[in-house]
Amino acid sequence: MSATSPVYSLSTVPIPEPGLSYYAVLGHPVGHSLSPAMQQAALDALRIPARYVAIELTPEEFPRGIARLGALGYAGWNVTVPHKLAMFERVDQREPSAHHAGMVNTVVRDGSRLVGHSTDGAGWESAVAETLGFTLRDRGLLILGAGGSGQTLLYHAAAAGARVFLANRTEAKADAVLDGFRSRNLPVAYPPQKAAWDACSLADVAERVDLIVNTTSSGLKPGDPSPVPPSVFRSGLLAYDLVYRPAVTPFLAAAAEGGAKGANGLSMLLHQGWLAFRLWHPSLSAAESQTALAAMRQALESATGQTLSPI
Repeated sequence: MSATSPVYSLSTVPIPEPGLSYYAVLGHPVGHSLSPAMQQAALDALRIPARYVAIELTPEEFPRGIARLGALGYAGWNVTVPHKLAMFERVDQREPSAHHAGMVNTVVRDGSRLVGHSTDGAGWESAVAETLGFTLRDRGLLILGAGGSGQTLLYHAAAAGARVFLANRTEAKADAVLDGFRSRNLPVAYPPQKAAWDACSLADVAERVDLIVNTTSSGLKPGDPSPVPPSVFRSGLLAYDLVYRPAVTPFLAAAAEGGAKGANGLSMLLHQGWLAFRLWHPSLSAAESQTALAAMRQALESATGQTLSPI
């Protein structure tokens, strides 16, 4: 399946063909998603009789869309912006990954029950390990942005033993995320802290961390500036941008100018998708799982022209 896969709507949701399992990615918009190409490549590589499709649902359509997928017998689906919180509220069972993230990006059907997972945090952890050689325990990181992705990574990194700082242009939003974290009384080695959003303060925090992660939307549109200037970075610092188009985002260009080494978010897309695939197909052997991962990697490289080779 190509990167320009058909995009279906609520009124055109594909009806599963006999003998085929169906999966989907749900979003608004969703036409840009590389998940259909990536997931279908893995299904085809393992000769699993299944289709993976993209379905665009507005927030108003989302409840009806979920009901429609359930009625048609879809085996599972991914959820992207802006539906992860809404999906969290609608699953019948939330796995620990979803509880920690406070949202759901992967649904597994178990009979009539919808089981919610979040593979974003673990996928990101695998991505920074693969592309930057970065491990979380006892390491420091600064997360830029307190939206859904920033919150997910904060919870995951803190639970994994990292020292986490969170910065957001609107400080009240960062305060709300941190207050929510504290209210859960999660056992962590280092309680997350807030960093002020100005170049001087961020540069000061950058001296105390090993990695800066951009989870803001800056860089998604042509002409967007980096969320932070090159002066925030330094030699020896690592940078990771959840944005992956273009390959060198404004944030990564600023990081390079400041002497830091960086990677974009294509590797996170790969690994969170692979984790979702394994949730849908739990009986895969280790060799089959690696075949799926290799097929997904190749599909993303073909779709973007980028290289996803491990360091």
